[in-house]
Amino acid sequence: MAKKRIGIAAGHNDYTYKKTGGKAVKKNGKVYQEHDANMNLMYKKVYRELRDNYSDVFDTIFVKDDRAGKVSDKQTLYDRINKIKKSRFDLYLDGHHNWNQKSIVNGICSFVWYANSPKSKKIQDLFIDEVKKEGLETHGNGKHYSKFKIWTNLAITRETRFLPGAFMLTENGFMGGNKDFNRIFGSERESYHNRLAKCYIKAICKYFGVKYKGTSKPQTKNLYKVQTGAFESKKNAERLERVLKVKGFDTYIVKESDLYKVQVGAYADFNNALNMAKKLKSKGYSVYLPEQNKEVISKPTIKVGSKVKIKKGAKTYKGTSLADYVYSRIYKVTQVKGNRVVVTYNGTVVAAMNIKDLILI
Repeated sequence: MAKKRIGIAAGHNDYTYKKTGGKAVKKNGKVYQEHDANMNLMYKKVYRELRDNYSDVFDTIFVKDDRAGKVSDKQTLYDRINKIKKSRFDLYLDGHHNWNQKSIVNGICSFVWYANSPKSKKIQDLFIDEVKKEGLETHGNGKHYSKFKIWTNLAITRETRFLPGAFMLTENGFMGGNKDFNRIFGSERESYHNRLAKCYIKAICKYFGVKYKGTSKPQTKNLYKVQTGAFESKKNAERLERVLKVKGFDTYIVKESDLYKVQVGAYADFNNALNMAKKLKSKGYSVYLPEQNKEVISKPTIKVGSKVKIKKGAKTYKGTSLADYVYSRIYKVTQVKGNRVVVTYNGTVVAAMNIKDLILI
């Protein structure tokens, strides 16, 4: 079965507030931006889960701003819509958090086009059903239908109404709500967004008839990170973070010892971190593997799937000599038992080697 193509988007941009002064809520002298909450839910929770746990059945794309993130380079809504139209998605989900002046207004709601949209209505029904099963609060019955000349006339649902896929925009709570504020920005945020992400994933699986695999378990072991910069100025760190995000890198900022460190990824496998470091370096970025991983980094392990070379002059595990050309090739490890390692070249077994005679690439 061909993979289904899914588009995931986090509403607005990280510079929308700077440009317009909107899409944010102010509380106790602090500004809480909607886009930060949208990214936490739609990118970190929903998109990553689909990418990491369902890549065998879904081709999931995070629909992001193509520009470098400068305030003057604001991508218009219609730039994004045109990109969506060209992408031929089977399903597109655009996640937001709402606003209402009345603090008593709370809850999750969804929007699809009102007419000729059975696919969109199907994903809407499935999503709101999961929201209710999860015990989360909805705004009304959680379902709204976009129409011309009324407040639900949203560009995303209107401009995609003739496309063959399913398109839904969700407002995942009200930023100014007396209950939703804490869910979106406060102490309940991670739990709330994790539960919401589960609703999205379950609804998507049911929509396509795919078995739900559960959500990924949190990593408990040390993770390897790739650092591309360390700044005294937070603005400089944010500038680099925006550029890297636009180019598709999973980037975030960590503050340590009065420095704002820009890091890419968090990998359980050192070799994946090393590959990312090489990729960033090839694109002209400075790369540093953080100090806390130095001991592990200096002693990477050879395992199934690793790429290796054979040390010049080494013999096979049983002591058989090898031809000279063998030492110039790169091999793939297919079996590791103690210090005995089987290596292959283009799918053909070459030899069983002692692990001490291999060089990890």
